[in-house]
Amino acid sequence: MNEMTNERELDTELNMQELLQTYLRRWKLIVLCMIVGIFAALGITAFCITPMYQSRVTIYVNNNRELDDKNYLSSSDLSASIHLVKGYMIVSESDPVLEKAVAKLGDDYTTTELRNAISTEQLDETVIFTLMVTHADPERAARIATVLSEVIPVEGPKVIDGTSARLINTAKVPQSPSSPSYSVNLLLGAVAGMLLAVVYVTIIFLKDTRIKDENDLTDMFNLPILGRIPDLDSELSSSGYSYSADKD
Repeated sequence: MNEMTNERELDTELNMQELLQTYLRRWKLIVLCMIVGIFAALGITAFCITPMYQSRVTIYVNNNRELDDKNYLSSSDLSASIHLVKGYMIVSESDPVLEKAVAKLGDDYTTTELRNAISTEQLDETVIFTLMVTHADPERAARIATVLSEVIPVEGPKVIDGTSARLINTAKVPQSPSSPSYSVNLLLGAVAGMLLAVVYVTIIFLKDTRIKDENDLTDMFNLPILGRIPDLDSELSSSGYSYSADKD
């Protein structure tokens, strides 16, 4: 039983070695597929994916309704404000805030458009969160972000009593798209091309049922090899002897 297990492990190891050698022999095909994948990803990124622009604002949240330089902010107030940030992030995407924003923006905007464009993120467990607006039109993204930054400090305290919010950074029109990422997509294209080439080479290797050496015979028939026919040409050339026809 142990001998059979060892033989199977040896066969598996030999097959893996042969497969790796096949990969090495087909390296040109693999590299070619990687190049094709890179150019395909470049074309898709440049012509098929709409560039998206992101405008952002940062908002400071406090658990005191009055915000001025004379107020003393204790550690308990700071801890409470940190927990309030998540509430403000939810309020920022709520229907009352979005409806107020649409009323300011005009009929060209909808609450669905705003909700799909908005994302929020708390900055390192602080009392500050960032509101990001992603849109195909950079000016539209900045316009939405600006109006939301005006509505949230007003509507937030109405929902979360005893709190206040202050705008830190105003929205700006983005000059370059935030997505798609050319470097990431080109890398994915190269990996996809390589994987397709590896799969193709693996399938060809597995479908190759030709008998190439005595190991293939023993695997198929489980019989010992009684003898083999030597390759005379290779043996003679390796030993330095060769035959040639006599010339008159």
